[in-house]
Amino acid sequence: MSYSISFTPKSKKARTQALEFAKKHFKPWSKLIGLKDDYASELLEGKNLSYDHHKFRLGFNYGALDPPEREYIYTLLRFLAIRVGKLISTPLGNKILYYIYDGEENTAIWESEHDKNGLAISNNRVNELTLRFLRYGYPKSLDIIRKEVERLAEIWERENR
Repeated sequence: MSYSISFTPKSKKARTQALEFAKKHFKPWSKLIGLKDDYASELLEGKNLSYDHHKFRLGFNYGALDPPEREYIYTLLRFLAIRVGKLISTPLGNKILYYIYDGEENTAIWESEHDKNGLAISNNRVNELTLRFLRYGYPKSLDIIRKEVERLAEIWERENR
């Protein structure tokens, strides 16, 4: 079974910047953990996503069988959305960052729930359950994800000063 997550870049320039950065610097989850194959770690244009065919969006397809890989690609997506994502207005007029699950469901990227690089922090029940599951079921995965997005953040800052 496949799922999709995506985000809308704020401009054509931002979209190109995200695609080029990902192509040059993103590492597949399989490479980070020493496996041969990988399913989800390639940033795709919307037309190539399983459930989101909005041509301007960028995102990932992923399977449900590998929780660390899922958290990794969600973190990569939030990483890019925080840097080049389009803001939307809430019914109360607030501007928020978001990502889209399966082309339909907007999910806010709240500052209180994620750090500046998109890593989940345990400020809500869902994040706490996910993080607890990963800590106990896959104890090294969160460290691997954190180190990788810190590496990416350093590169991003250096290339986009």
